Amino acid sequence: MHVKRFTDRFLKRLKDNPPTNRDPIWSKAVSGHCIIPGRLKVVFGVKAGGIIHRIGEYPQWTPLEAEERAAEIKRLVRKGIDPAPPKPDALPSLHKAWGMYEAVRLEQCRPSTRKEYRAQMEQFVFQEFSRAPVDRFTRSDMAKLHVKITTSGRRYRANRVRATV
Repeated sequence: MHVKRFTDRFLKRLKDNPPTNRDPIWSKAVSGHCIIPGRLKVVFGVKAGGIIHRIGEYPQWTPLEAEERAAEIKRLVRKGIDPAPPKPDALPSLHKAWGMYEAVRLEQCRPSTRKEYRAQMEQFVFQEFSRAPVDRFTRSDMAKLHVKITTSGRRYRANRVRATV
């Protein structure tokens, strides 16, 4: 299906009554510019370099802004530049994050406290979670670890480990 130009009126109608298929609707105004209708949202896109690049959702992006971004993406692809925004650096592993915490915050603690915290982390946490990214270590992981330490007869230690983490 081709449409002369995407307008707010057309997009509102499309959003209220989405088509049954998810085929892109192409614009005649800008070559390669399309919208991909969904059940819950309408997404602007542009085909460049054989790939449909996602621009954004309607109404966060107006049709005019999407047309401008589509033209920009096509220019970047012609120059051989990847139009996707750079991905943020990966989060550090739990072990690396602990190292950063230790260098900054534990410097203010007594040597015995630093030694105790380090021992707890090495003995209980790093064995299972040292390579896991920080955002993958969840409350349920901590609860399971707490239960594991508690069932081994070390309730006080389990509470101390939880407080340290």
